[in-house]
Parts: sequence; structure tokens; C-alpha cells
Amino acid sequence: MNYKLDDMRTSNIQSINTAVSVMKHFVELSAKLLPYYEKITRTSNTDLSAKDDERKIAAVYESYNIDPQSSELLLDSNILEIILEGFRSIKKRQEIGETRIKSLLNEFHEEYEKLQERWNYALLN
Repeated sequence: MNYKLDDMRTSNIQSINTAVSVMKHFVELSAKLLPYYEKITRTSNTDLSAKDDERKIAAVYESYNIDPQSSELLLDSNILEIILEGFRSIKKRQEIGETRIKSLLNEFHEEYEKLQERWNYALLN
């Protein structure tokens, strides 16, 4: 038996599992952050706390350096593309328009629910 080959396969599986776990965490975080970000950017709020939250949330998405296609490979879903497009649209809401933002948030919510069902099903097995 070739132990190096077996070790490589094990480390690859561990790496993939870690990547899926990180991506799942990011998706779950986005389920909370995107609606909140949309809410605080919709109102011209002078609340310093809300402005600080807005900057922090923007920093999360702007510093996220991963190919959106990776969710298609790891999760069989385009959810990263939806998340990033949703963030960019909210950030440029004056140019994009409220209808498009609502559509993207609905699309995100629907895809997130599908993923949650898959994840819950996997936990049951």
C-alpha cells in the first residue's frame, strides 16, 4: 500500500471539508449581515453606531478574496455570486434601485434556504 498517496487523499479531504465549513460559515454570516446592511444603508441614519456597523460590514465583503465560482464547486450553488452581487448592489443602491436589491435579497434567501435543507439533511444521515 502506498501510504503517501493515502496521506495525500486524507489531507485533500480535510482541506475540502475545511473549505466547505468556512464557506458555510460565511453564508450563514451573510444571512444576518446582508439584511442588516440593507436596512442601515436604506435610511439616512446619523446614528454613529449604525455608520460604524455599515463600515465594518463593508470591510468584511470588500476583503473577501475568493472566487465566487468556488461555491458552485464546493456547495453546488451560486450563493457566493448572489451574496457579492447583493452587497455591491446595496452599496450602490442609488444607481441600482430598490427593486433589484429586493430581488437579489430574495434570491439569496431562497438559495440559503435550499442550502440549509441540504445541510440539515446531511446531518440527519
